[in-house]
Amino acid sequence: MAVSYVQGIGKGQVTAGVSSQTVTFDAALTSGNFVIMLTQGNSKSVTYSPSNNGTALTWNTLGPFDHSAQNIRMYAFWAQVTAGDVTTVTVTRSSGTATIPLGAYEFAGVLSSGSVSLGSDTAETTGTSHDVSTGLSPSAGALLIGFITSSSSASFTQGGSYNILETVNTSAAGEYRIVSSGGTYTAPWTSVASETCKVVMVGFNAAAGAPAPELDGWMPVERVMRGPRWRAVTSGMTPPQKVN
Repeated sequence: MAVSYVQGIGKGQVTAGVSSQTVTFDAALTSGNFVIMLTQGNSKSVTYSPSNNGTALTWNTLGPFDHSAQNIRMYAFWAQVTAGDVTTVTVTRSSGTATIPLGAYEFAGVLSSGSVSLGSDTAETTGTSHDVSTGLSPSAGALLIGFITSSSSASFTQGGSYNILETVNTSAAGEYRIVSSGGTYTAPWTSVASETCKVVMVGFNAAAGAPAPELDGWMPVERVMRGPRWRAVTSGMTPPQKVN
């Protein structure tokens, strides 16, 4: 089964002074699928952890990845869905309250075990071009996730062949791609203005089956309060157009 994007939801800096943050998917998660959460914390002295949804989601933690120039840390959490009907995911602070930006994304076709291959996070780069210092060499069909955070509010453009993920925060963003062949890949980003940024890259192997073709991009088909939904646009189709 080839890897494919199913749905995602982003919740930026909309709720201040909370000890946990929950996002609600538009549709229930599907048993056997894969979920990843990206979050940014405003203190290196505080840890963040996901809340298990009974036995349906048992989370694995990647991070923290600390931004040395700022009091910021980044996390990625991932889990296989072992039971359907789950619609919400939650991240909780170890102490205190703050704004907790959170993005959560569902994919199908990711290997159910032994799937994680973590690329090294980069030292902070200052300028408009940002990337990991060491890339990943996945097999064909793998899912790659790039996550960037900056020292201030910023606007980012994802790397070529990557698709932007729903908003994580005004100073953080996520991107993904599904590779059609093996090779070495990185997770490039461009910031509109010169920023001091940190990038983390994570790769997940595909389940057995033929790899999916590379996707040229995703386009919004409906915008709601919680963020846009997306559908694929593959090579040979007409250019993406927004649907009102």
